[in-house]
Amino acid sequence: MTYRLVISDAFKKDLKKIDRTQGERILAFLFDNINGCEDPRVYGKALKGGLRDKWSYRVGDYRILAHIDDGIVTVTIAEVGHRNKFIKGDD
Repeated sequence: MTYRLVISDAFKKDLKKIDRTQGERILAFLFDNINGCEDPRVYGKALKGGLRDKWSYRVGDYRILAHIDDGIVTVTIAEVGHRNKFIKGDD
């Protein structure tokens, strides 16, 4: 059973704000590692607190916020931003 990516509109909007080279690196990570994989959890980190249903993937100084749904075998990519965005908790 392989997982498929679902890209949110918020992620697309965030990606447009990122340097093109970094954006390409992020997309390459997602499509090379997460899309079609058997277990997307091996590449990321489970979050805690109010985000406990989300997972974080690290690509350089950027973090990708995702929700893994085992029922429909998808990984929904919700947000991407510089790690400072997620450390501070800014939107």
